Amino acid sequence: MADTVVLPPVTVAGYELNFFCGLAGEGAARDVVATLQAWCRLHRLRGAELAKLGAMDEDGWYDLARQWMLEARRKLTSWNACAQAIAAAQAPIDMMGAAGGQLRHFLATYGWLQFTPAK
Repeated sequence: MADTVVLPPVTVAGYELNFFCGLAGEGAARDVVATLQAWCRLHRLRGAELAKLGAMDEDGWYDLARQWMLEARRKLTSWNACAQAIAAAQAPIDMMGAAGGQLRHFLATYGWLQFTPAK
């Protein structure tokens, strides 16, 4: 999965994606955390920033997402780094609704952090 971009089902760019396409096995949770970090970065971008980064169409958007996912994945070298990344993504996860619940379940299933429901 090292080169696969997997993002939450609805993004700020409006693209519908299958978040859990075949994720399983050792290392998958790290990939989910990395892709979530990429999604959070993309989610914060506005139109002018997207244009500046060359992400105005679907191909450009996916290229940017893949680049940021791989960058994030390289930095997730320890349990502590992943725990910090997940904690930083808590608010965006909460805004994901049902998909956020699925993500929490997935990470817990593969031995990562337990999440508390949004208050």
